[in-house]
Amino acid sequence: MMLKLVVVEVVVFLATLAPSTHSSTHYGARGRAQIARERAQIARQWAPLVWLHPEEEFYPDSVPAFLAHITPSIKVDGDGVEVDEGVATFIVPPLPMGGGSHESFLNVNHNFECGVCSLPRFLHGRQPDEHYVPPVYTVIHSCDPPPYRSRDGELEVERSSEDSEYPMFEDAQRIPKELQPGSEEDYEYLQAEDTFPASSEIQQPSSEGESEDRFHMSRELWPGKEDYSEYEDLEPGNETNQHRATRTPLRTPAEQHTFTVTYWMFYPYNRGKPVCSVNLGYFLGRLFKPRDKRGGCHGEEVIMGDHVGEWEHVSIQFKGSTPTQMYVSTHTFGAYYTYDHQQGHFVYSDEDVREGLPLPIPPQYPRTVHLVGTRPVLYSSKGSHGLWAAAGVHHYSWIPLLLDETGKGTPWKTWKNMHIIDLKEPETLTHHRSWWGYEGRWGNPSERCHLLMGTQCEMNQGPTGIPRKRIIFPCSHPNP
Repeated sequence: MMLKLVVVEVVVFLATLAPSTHSSTHYGARGRAQIARERAQIARQWAPLVWLHPEEEFYPDSVPAFLAHITPSIKVDGDGVEVDEGVATFIVPPLPMGGGSHESFLNVNHNFECGVCSLPRFLHGRQPDEHYVPPVYTVIHSCDPPPYRSRDGELEVERSSEDSEYPMFEDAQRIPKELQPGSEEDYEYLQAEDTFPASSEIQQPSSEGESEDRFHMSRELWPGKEDYSEYEDLEPGNETNQHRATRTPLRTPAEQHTFTVTYWMFYPYNRGKPVCSVNLGYFLGRLFKPRDKRGGCHGEEVIMGDHVGEWEHVSIQFKGSTPTQMYVSTHTFGAYYTYDHQQGHFVYSDEDVREGLPLPIPPQYPRTVHLVGTRPVLYSSKGSHGLWAAAGVHHYSWIPLLLDETGKGTPWKTWKNMHIIDLKEPETLTHHRSWWGYEGRWGNPSERCHLLMGTQCEMNQGPTGIPRKRIIFPCSHPNP
């Protein structure tokens, strides 16, 4: 009996020495809900402005609008799910889910080999305008903040009369007072040559005679008085709830909280790139042919890399309510940027290749991601939708010659229609339950692939969806 007592005492003593396992449950329901609201608020405030190319033909659209027209390659018993997207209701067919869907495709019934056949209209997506803004699927991956208990075990809530003027909390980048609700000034979009000033550099005209060109900001594109309701503390996942919540923000230990917000953008179709080639016959297929010095093709030009379904994204890592890093995705590669607190913009820091070998000649990434207010300004390449931080022509492969063209065509104000999916708040997935668990290919299988061109295909297979994508900025420590 004495031996048993000694063993028990030793076990208890060792347990007191073991490090405690922190969990978000220490916050209680009220604390967890507040932290989730703050994450959602930050995600809305930093949502990007994306410029679509002036000659774009393939626009973004909602996932249900696309799924209503496809046929899964793996049949699943059951009825379709009716999904209300606000502007329309779509019937999403039953999809295979989980690991069993990895080999599945979402097929569009169309003869893609027919060069003169028009593509189905839904593959062109919908152009953003004042009546419709395609949704952005905003996924929040959160590292648990350290435990912070009040006397009753709940999150300590503090209020500040100073902070009540602003939509964010203590370490947030403040929106200038002149841009707060109640301002009498009207701002139009700043028409600069692809350059946007930091928020600290924005001034108002000092006199009526002073030129207004450098001061005109858009009430729609600048987070000012007209759009201020979009920064309100809405319930996560309820994008139709446009009520005005309390203007007094609740504090959390935000400076301790690290999380990543990824803005996922869906396009029903990706237009490939024209490639100069020579046809070696049925068995050998095509081979790349170098262009002349003027870019001319003395062979046969063919479009390579078309595919149904397209996911593009940009990720921002936050520490508290302040951004630290950004990742801008461009096809199978991308660029990392670091937030410069002094200048109020993101500065290029490193490149990344997600698939395959590093490119023979790395792309020349723009050195800066400029902001309008707190909104990163990005450019979607014509047809293929890779994101860049500046307008222009971006070469990213020389063998074969491949380039992206970007420019100011249609502004996509992503904050106008955000579907927030907080991975720590399962209820935010409710609206997306008809497709979130699908892990197969978002499009048709590959067709007309050429061995001598590195098995490149004229019609690529669709990409995988969000659940199978990597997290760009994972937690530095495992979640408890």
